[in-house]
Amino acid sequence: MKHRLLYTIGLVALAVFLCRGGPRAAEGTGARVWVLAVGVNQYTRPAYHALPYASSAARQVAGLLRDARPEETTACVMTCDAPDATLIPNKSNLLDKLADIQPGAKDVVVFYYCGHGVEIPGADGRPAEQYLLLRDVGDLTDPEAREAGAVKLSWLRAKLEALPCDSRLLILDACRETPESLVKSAGDSASQPQTEGFHATGGGWTTARSATLLACSPGERAYCSKRGQSYFAEALAEGLGGKAADDQGEITLASLARYVVARVPESIRADQLPDLRQTPAVVPEIPAPIPLRPAPGVIACPSFGGEYGKPFADTVYTRLAASREVNLVDRKRLTTEELKFQNSGLTDAQTAQEIGKLVNARYVLVGGSEKVPGDRLQVSAYLLEVATGRQVPGVAADCTVNPADFDTWKPALQALAENLLKQMRAARLTVTRPGPQLAMSALAFVPATPGPAPAAATGSLRVESEPPGAQVFVGGDDQPRGVTPLALDGIPAGEIAVVVRSPREEFGDVTRAVTITPGQPALLKADLPLLQGALLIRTAPPGATVSVDGQPRGVTTAEGLRVIGLRIGEHAVALSLDRHQPWEGQVAVRFGAVTEVAPALSPLPGVLVVSSTPPGARVFLNAETEPRGTATTTLRDVPAGKHTVRLALEGYREAVQEVDLPPAGQKVVALTLEVAPTRPPQLTPAPSIPSLPGTGAVQTWTNPKDGMEFVFVPAGEFTMGSDDGQDDEKPAHKVSLPGYWIGKCEVTVAQYRRFCQETGRQMPDGQGGDNHPVVNVTWEDAAAYAQWAGCRLPTEAEWEKAARGTDAREFVWGAAWPPPRGAGNFADVTAKTKHTDWTILEGYDDGFADAAPVGSFPAGASPYGCLDMAGNVWEWCGSVYKPYPYRADDGREDPNDNSMRVFRGASFGNVGRGNLRAAIRNRFDRGLSLDYVGFRCARSSQE
Repeated sequence: MKHRLLYTIGLVALAVFLCRGGPRAAEGTGARVWVLAVGVNQYTRPAYHALPYASSAARQVAGLLRDARPEETTACVMTCDAPDATLIPNKSNLLDKLADIQPGAKDVVVFYYCGHGVEIPGADGRPAEQYLLLRDVGDLTDPEAREAGAVKLSWLRAKLEALPCDSRLLILDACRETPESLVKSAGDSASQPQTEGFHATGGGWTTARSATLLACSPGERAYCSKRGQSYFAEALAEGLGGKAADDQGEITLASLARYVVARVPESIRADQLPDLRQTPAVVPEIPAPIPLRPAPGVIACPSFGGEYGKPFADTVYTRLAASREVNLVDRKRLTTEELKFQNSGLTDAQTAQEIGKLVNARYVLVGGSEKVPGDRLQVSAYLLEVATGRQVPGVAADCTVNPADFDTWKPALQALAENLLKQMRAARLTVTRPGPQLAMSALAFVPATPGPAPAAATGSLRVESEPPGAQVFVGGDDQPRGVTPLALDGIPAGEIAVVVRSPREEFGDVTRAVTITPGQPALLKADLPLLQGALLIRTAPPGATVSVDGQPRGVTTAEGLRVIGLRIGEHAVALSLDRHQPWEGQVAVRFGAVTEVAPALSPLPGVLVVSSTPPGARVFLNAETEPRGTATTTLRDVPAGKHTVRLALEGYREAVQEVDLPPAGQKVVALTLEVAPTRPPQLTPAPSIPSLPGTGAVQTWTNPKDGMEFVFVPAGEFTMGSDDGQDDEKPAHKVSLPGYWIGKCEVTVAQYRRFCQETGRQMPDGQGGDNHPVVNVTWEDAAAYAQWAGCRLPTEAEWEKAARGTDAREFVWGAAWPPPRGAGNFADVTAKTKHTDWTILEGYDDGFADAAPVGSFPAGASPYGCLDMAGNVWEWCGSVYKPYPYRADDGREDPNDNSMRVFRGASFGNVGRGNLRAAIRNRFDRGLSLDYVGFRCARSSQE
């Protein structure tokens, strides 16, 4: 899978900017955000392949930045498919837009570019130059064509740096192209690794509060996901969408950088691409706190519980809004789905918490009422913190009202709101706002004032609804004025409350404050929300993916999964969990209620592969008296859980092993039966260490420290590398080595466990059976084991010679392709049953979905008798990752060098001719571990 899904998106540079002709930010105002997003998805020159995702990426980034602060952000998007000719990304248009950037001293400046980036080698010893290509760029070997259709990265950074603003941000999502690689077909793996030049040019800031975020580190490539978008762009969109928010809910460059640096490698692992390495970087390493999305800091006030919940909440909301001291969620800006919940009457703490998440609020005011003696209601309200679901200490109030007497309960609820406001001030949850007080909302009733009233001015109003046929109430009317669509005249000028109410019970009301102006007809369009309920889905075990009516809704936890915003009525619920039987059912959702669903998911059966030495033993499972077959045999459809495997063979003692079979898993039971004694056993002398071989059969030696069997590789010359492989395998060259010993198999779990027990080290997680290769070990762990065992890690040259011999064979087993049966453990038919999205060797089945016990494939032995050198797990070598030709004295065998180390040999997840060759190389950080990398040991012949 090495270098699979490599993409050549080019560069993504992010900046905030005003479209041409916009106003300059006034001095003394708050900081503004200006966005220019450039996506070059198609090039005029046919030789340069298109990037179809570039335009959507530009629009998505611009939209996320605009939505973060809609009142302070103006966004402009330039793409090749723009209907406005001035927004086509050519050199002239781009220079015009850059010239229009006029930020204020407090503003944030960012520039976003998605397209091809090219590095042009410098002439006469001058450094290389980096360019961002625009739509009409011509022949890149022509300097005039470059200047006419491309922008120098160094010039762009200097242009941004010269702006008199507070902060600047540049984001590069790039594979480095050359003029030659650019003309290859889309999807070709010819793009070059990222260079220090791009990092130095894009990140060479001299001003404070300026930073660059890059998709990958020097020496790495940027890749495209299976979803047709770059991994970096996906992580960027997720982060800006909210997942990069810090503890306060704010998104800054620092929090965004932390998210994408962690998310990109995580996404690559999730796509089962263990050979790809991409780690985003930020320059400087400790970036300035450039703000991208402010903390929510707002309070949502949904309807209170009880019969009068909505008018009670409206009265409290109106009083809080009139104070201008509380950042309330503006009901006009809520989406239709959010409005459904504000009018649904769902008031329990968990549902209120979900409402707060939907509207990006930090707090939710939760209220309710209950009957008390005298036909009165006790109304109570408290503040809930959305992030924790806990009540804010000291912010709670209650009052008693007579619901039949509006003139008394309105002042009582206003007093409750005033009490809450005082408590919010004490809790530092209020803000100070200069300027005049806001007018009371439509449901705030203002007492009449004495004196003659002037002649009332009137205006007109048209009300439309979806669905139509809803009743319209104006200004507190008891009777509707008519049904939608409805045109009304003679409405008193000023702010007035309008209620739109459907006669259908599944729809809720919509209440709006409408300003009536004489001579200017007002229009109210109301989308009536469906009244809803919620589901609480618990599964045993947790971790199930939940779909409702065919739409994914999340994953269950130990506390379950709450699915809110469901219309009342029947819903189709489907649950799926890896290695468990799926579950489907119809569930009725009731208005204002949480319906609980708690099915038990049945684990899928697994497979036991049982072998015996000697073969032919009868296989019994648990207390069964009839054998399941004779070893070697495969037992299918075995229930998940603990089992006892028992082997019986005449003339031998019975062998027993306990095994814990995971759902849909596979376990290998390999037992050696002891001969039933008929006379006292005869002792045999321990084997002696062989003398150094000259010619003849391969000799072996068993290390008394750990029991590992070694084979001897004679001194001599061999061909290392390949001219037909990846760039880092070139050139093929001759290397001469003295004789040495190398482990016949990879170090096993049992051997490594003994090392941990004797040295006090911790056994890593994620291991297979005792005879499986140990994995999840760092290079440093492997080197420490080798030293403990009196050995060392093999050099990269020693590993390759042991794998391919002296005949320069392409594969460990020879020249045959596809691999012969039993050649090794690769991505095969069995693996496809577990890893359904993997690409496999069609027609090849080694019987293992993951790693196999060491030595399971003798047909794949190397010329010197080494096993598992192709497939199963990659293996650490002692060498530093450096270019060829190989020289042992050039520093690559320095054990103290902290550079990346080589690992060789492919794994159970690899497929394809290129990935299974004996010459293929890979590398990783010496301090990190992977669940498909192990090691074997080596020893010099002189030791």
